[in-house]
Amino acid sequence: MQLSLASTLIEKALEYQLVGKLIAKLLARGQRCEVLHGICDRDGYDVVIEAAGIVRHIQLKSRVQGGKNGKFDIATRLADKPSGCAILISWDRDTIRPTGFRFLGGAPGQPLDQLGDKVTTHSRYSGQGSKGPRPAYRSVPIGRFDKTATLDVLVDQLFGPAPAPASLHGLEAMA
Repeated sequence: MQLSLASTLIEKALEYQLVGKLIAKLLARGQRCEVLHGICDRDGYDVVIEAAGIVRHIQLKSRVQGGKNGKFDIATRLADKPSGCAILISWDRDTIRPTGFRFLGGAPGQPLDQLGDKVTTHSRYSGQGSKGPRPAYRSVPIGRFDKTATLDVLVDQLFGPAPAPASLHGLEAMA
């Protein structure tokens, strides 16, 4: 099957894999989390995850490993959210599994930086034979995304560093 014919399913498979891995990492850190999925991405995000007192509205983007796409359309409404961000997932064509992540956003609790002025255009032609502007989206080059080394680093970027292990009744302080 041509992957382009299953792009929506691939995006959902990548979303569920990423969310599952993020939940597992947060639970391993002893942090409760909550995940909310939007019905549509009208407001610029695909998923909302709350952990460590931080609410992240996350727009997900994907690119096949080795893909040439160097710009990504990011919704301007994402910058209206207190900790809006975007995660770019690179994925393997054969296994449809994530191979790496890139992060676009501020520190936990901080808003998304300015997205720039480059307004995107629709991917399809209008009835008049042109691709009209999409004023609610900006074209963001891949270089603006932080290349994230591991899933642990991504969790830190989203929610801050892991909390210190619980004390054993203050015994560590006595050592």
